[in-house]
Amino acid sequence: MPEGTYCQLEVLDPGIAKITLNRPERLNACTPAMHRELDAHVRRCRDDDSIRAVVVTGAGRAFCAGAELVNDEEGRGGLGQARNVPPGGGPRTYANEAAPWEMTAIPKPVIAMINGPAVGWGAELTLHCDLRVASENARIGWVFSQRSLVPDTGAGPFLLPRLVGLDHALEILYSGEVLSAQRARELGIFTHLVAQAELEKFTLELATKLARSAPLSAAHLKRLAWRGLSQDLEASLLECTRVLNDLLESEDLQEGIAAFLERRQPEWKGR
Repeated sequence: MPEGTYCQLEVLDPGIAKITLNRPERLNACTPAMHRELDAHVRRCRDDDSIRAVVVTGAGRAFCAGAELVNDEEGRGGLGQARNVPPGGGPRTYANEAAPWEMTAIPKPVIAMINGPAVGWGAELTLHCDLRVASENARIGWVFSQRSLVPDTGAGPFLLPRLVGLDHALEILYSGEVLSAQRARELGIFTHLVAQAELEKFTLELATKLARSAPLSAAHLKRLAWRGLSQDLEASLLECTRVLNDLLESEDLQEGIAAFLERRQPEWKGR
């Protein structure tokens, strides 16, 4: 049974967690309550060793329409509430170090399954994920310039130029244009583009494939890749060497070698 009201968590077999933004009547626009639940699910996925990969999606016909702009009698919504660090959430942590965004705090593969529009904060959230699988119904847009804002988590200015090049990134950010699924795939924002009917099957199969990686390797690879975005080459190489030396002492290395020699699937221990 999924956990959560505005943001649900379901653990699937084998070791795949599915996080679903769950306000379909509002196109999954993010509120403080949703963000608090998301933060709790991130901690669960981070700390639960049985979870080996994570899929993030939206309920209904949208991925996420951004931060909720309308306050109501329950105190939900309000511009500026759905931010990098949610109300009461405290600092992000990843391997005891600061992590800038929700999904980078999970030391496991994280896939955005984009089933419909991802706009504003929703577009930012997809960039926090390691891969983006989109359906033909997906659209994506950084509309902040049309509200006299800048991207609220900072992912657009930092990550978009690395995905699509500075010129394309600035065109997207300046214009606030909502891109079609095909255009986003051509630019490299979407990792994969599949038919709507095949979206969940394809994404879960991909998650299962990624989940087979050794958990120690996966955690370190994610950390090295994300931190490497803001490191120089020398610092990145030094850190990679240190990690490699640590892994050479791990039990999982011996298991990986034994499984290869015995032509069987490894049984990882995470140590």
